[in-house]
Amino acid sequence: MYYPMKNLKLVLFDIDGTLIYHLKTHRFEDQYEYAFKEVFGIDAPFDLAKFNGTIDLQNSWAIVREFGVTREEFLKKFPAYVESMHKLLVSRGSKQTLYMPIPSAVSFVQKLTEQSEVHLGVITGNAKRIALWKLTHTNMRQYFPFGLYGDEADDRAQLAGKVFTKAHQELGITLLPQDIIVVGDTVHDIRCGQAIGAVTIGVTTGLHGPREVLEAEKPTLVVDTLMDKRVLALFSLK
Repeated sequence: MYYPMKNLKLVLFDIDGTLIYHLKTHRFEDQYEYAFKEVFGIDAPFDLAKFNGTIDLQNSWAIVREFGVTREEFLKKFPAYVESMHKLLVSRGSKQTLYMPIPSAVSFVQKLTEQSEVHLGVITGNAKRIALWKLTHTNMRQYFPFGLYGDEADDRAQLAGKVFTKAHQELGITLLPQDIIVVGDTVHDIRCGQAIGAVTIGVTTGLHGPREVLEAEKPTLVVDTLMDKRVLALFSLK
């Protein structure tokens, strides 16, 4: 059962598959494989099905350690790894559109911006520089002054746990678990929200979130669009 929320303070959105989707002209895995080669000198495939929903610090370490890279070397080179991914995206993105916003997500976000008591942010597996590039590329960056990013923790649950301190430091707000709602298209989004006691919404707009898989995690809601009347009702929107 769900009820309209009162005094909601922070809504956190996943990015890929929730706010935006990548176009078929762009192979999602390329940025990772390019950076592995350039920075670590390894030919490592990125298995999207295996790592979808994980965060960049987590999935990159899981891959490079199989090639004998030490944790010390990995952490030392990780900033260059992120820079390498960013470089490829900037280069390709200057020539063609790589990502597009999901229209229903944009409509929902715009409605939320009309509520003065609601703060918006992202919780994403993307490293901060990659996340901000994607939001800029899709003209959505202005909506999200706050974020939890994939280079700030070792897994998504740990990342979610940072929200309380970070929101206090950056937004000047003190949050209780029920003040937070996490929106995402994978089981990992739902699980990280549940790990901190947040309200959770699973949305089937991504490639890896079939309804039955999301429903099995027992989130607050599972919807096919963020403009679903049940989501709007949760926020007392029309």
